[in-house]
Amino acid sequence: MQLQLSLTLADELYDLLLMTGEPVDFLDAARRLLALTEAPEALCRQVMDTLASDDRRFCWSSPTTLGLSDWKLADPDLADVAFVVVD
Repeated sequence: MQLQLSLTLADELYDLLLMTGEPVDFLDAARRLLALTEAPEALCRQVMDTLASDDRRFCWSSPTTLGLSDWKLADPDLADVAFVVVD
């Protein structure tokens, strides 16, 4: 049951981050995912820490915001990218 709950929360966090397109405050995200407007900050931090450490899709963008790990990848220089033009 705990694994299922974790997977569900992780997928919901992933969807939230995709929708916002930018890192989100961990407290807001946790309260939204847990559907608790007054969830204690310590509990929210613990839930978000667990999700971020157990799922490589997530990373801490700052001490208070979570983002997607893919967002940390640098955009390649177009001069270094191989491509083909079809006419």
